[in-house]
Amino acid sequence: MLKLCAVALIPAAVVLIYLDAKITATFTDKMWELPAKVYARPLELFVGADIDVAELAFELRSLGYRSKTQVRNPGDVSQYKGSFDIYTRGFNFPSE
Repeated sequence: MLKLCAVALIPAAVVLIYLDAKITATFTDKMWELPAKVYARPLELFVGADIDVAELAFELRSLGYRSKTQVRNPGDVSQYKGSFDIYTRGFNFPSE
C-alpha cells in the first residue's frame, strides 16, 4: 500500500509543478496590464448635476478639502446654504 501511494504521489507532484509554472507565467505576462493603484473615484460636477448638498459636502471632506469662510488657496471650500465655492487643486493630464 505504501509503494502504491508513493507511485501515485510522483505524477501528482509533476502535475502540480506544471500547473504552478503555467499559472505563474500567465500572471507574470499580464502583471503590467492592470493598474497597481486606484488614485481616485470619479465624480462628475457640472451645471445641473443631480447631486445632493450633503453628498457633495461628504465627497469634498473625503478628498481633504478644508472648510473656510473665504476661499483663497487650492483645497479650500466655502459652503453657504446650498451653494459651494471651491478652489480646486490643479491636475496635469498625461496627454497634455
